Amino acid sequence: MRWFVFGQIARTRTKSMLLTAPNRGRGNVSFLVYVFGGRKVIKKNTMQENRLYVGNLSYGTTDEALQSHFSAAGSVASARIIKDKMTGRSKGFGFVEMQSNEDANKAISMFHGQDFDGRKLVVNVARPMAERN
Repeated sequence: MRWFVFGQIARTRTKSMLLTAPNRGRGNVSFLVYVFGGRKVIKKNTMQENRLYVGNLSYGTTDEALQSHFSAAGSVASARIIKDKMTGRSKGFGFVEMQSNEDANKAISMFHGQDFDGRKLVVNVARPMAERN
């Protein structure tokens, strides 16, 4: 694990910086460091480049089928299809986490716009969930 040492930062300004550190063989973890009046606040950046959003899935697609399909691009850490809480039916999208950023980029280039179970997939880097009011 790496430790970062911060120098003295002016107390009158608000600054932020993005730091990246290795994450136990699962790509990199980013940390946002904000400085407010000389106080440091470190927040883990939840956006991981090896976590992919997969949209426009067939309602009959299973987690196992999604994982086996994406394993052609590299090593898959996990694959999950999001389901409706009340009915248990697929919502038509899911998330795939690849072991590395390189595998994730390869999966995006291989599968975005390609046919899977009769539908053209939408594959992007997953964004953090927006806060709800």
